[in-house]
Amino acid sequence: MGLPAERARVKEEDSRPLVLHLHTLPWIAGSGLNTFYSMKYLDPKRYRTALACRPGGPLEELVKKSGFAFHPIRHFRSEVSPYHDLAALVEVKRLLNSLRPALLHTHNSKAGFLGRLAARKLPRLKVVHTVHGFAFHSRETPLRRALFRFLERRAFPWADASIVISPALAAWAERAGIAPRTTFRVIWSGIEIESFRNADREAGRQALGLSPETVAVGLVAKLWEGKGHEFLLRVLEQDLGADLKLVFVGTGPLEEYLRRIAGPNVIFTGHRDDIPRITAALDLSVLPSDFEGMGRVLLEAQAAGVPVLANRLGGMVDVVADPDWLLPPRDEVAWRETIRRLVRDPDERRRRGEKGRAFVTERFSAKTMGKQIENIYDEVLGRKVSKNNHGTSTSFVPSVGDKV
Repeated sequence: MGLPAERARVKEEDSRPLVLHLHTLPWIAGSGLNTFYSMKYLDPKRYRTALACRPGGPLEELVKKSGFAFHPIRHFRSEVSPYHDLAALVEVKRLLNSLRPALLHTHNSKAGFLGRLAARKLPRLKVVHTVHGFAFHSRETPLRRALFRFLERRAFPWADASIVISPALAAWAERAGIAPRTTFRVIWSGIEIESFRNADREAGRQALGLSPETVAVGLVAKLWEGKGHEFLLRVLEQDLGADLKLVFVGTGPLEEYLRRIAGPNVIFTGHRDDIPRITAALDLSVLPSDFEGMGRVLLEAQAAGVPVLANRLGGMVDVVADPDWLLPPRDEVAWRETIRRLVRDPDERRRRGEKGRAFVTERFSAKTMGKQIENIYDEVLGRKVSKNNHGTSTSFVPSVGDKV
């Protein structure tokens, strides 16, 4: 019997503790998938779970389709908005008083701060927070960085446990003065490994309209600032043609602008529900973003046997099989030369793909992540750890790129 059937079999009115996840936006991306898998792989015999976030996106649809309860927080916005932020705080407080969950699991900077703040007056409510990234990154102004650091420092003690999705995030938190890195629990943002290992590459290439001779370089990411879309257009503008296509997988606020400046050899897929086969269709998966808390698309590509390139920063340094696959951020010459070399050398792409596939083991699986998170719930709530979850450690581990 599958997990959705098990959930349907057990009535809601029972003694299982309710875990309410709080996520800012309803998009299926890194943090959204992490949140959904945290719900999907939580033992439904031991816990009930639900999601609250801004309505109107594919994450809401996925959660409802999977049989979970969904609660809209209509005033959630990613940008700073005193009116909407205060209204969202009121919405969250009302929801907590109505549902009375045993545990609130917050995600993202906005939902993380407002959720932890709303829970402060509810002493019986336990709180777990997952850090997917920090808002005080290099693209923000100094004043906004200072504000966001201050808010994170204030909110850290309000959670009973704090999770990071990579060791690099824990090190960054320590450097920012939020908390010592060893106070965070490292749980990799898991992927459904088998769906990528078994993905139909040919079906994916057919869906993208790629000929057998075409080399496809792909970026799987939301189309917004900081992911590196414009950077890639500059890097490859002289190379794209019938034999080399650039594939942008995803949607976002930059889509109209990127379509306007991109040439005919750039493929925009829009939102896709078949990411495994689209990823497998690529000949090279790249992630030149300014920062990633982990970079789950790198794990997904490697699981599919697709070679990867990424910037040498953030959590990306911990999720590639070889440090030589990491390049200097914003170095157009290094990126252009490396991509050209790999485009010309299919044997090297194959070797890298095989090495990456071997690198992605069960430690990066969504099932392992679910068990580790469930252990933390048990610990925070004072429950006995499930016998199925013994041996799933969440202790701090150092980052490959940690210089501190």
